[in-house]
Amino acid sequence: SEKLGLFSEEKLDYYENQKAKIKEFMPTNPTLESYQLTLWQKSLIQEKSLLN
Repeated sequence: SEKLGLFSEEKLDYYENQKAKIKEFMPTNPTLESYQLTLWQKSLIQEKSLLN
């Protein structure tokens, strides 16, 4: 099977799952400091806000 690095299917599935969790639990006006998020989740939130 081809290696796609960070964009392997497994990683993309995890990425999508994390985005779904963040969307579900993120308050409307998030203050990230008040939430115990991993750096990975914080970077996902930052990417999400850049994409919107």
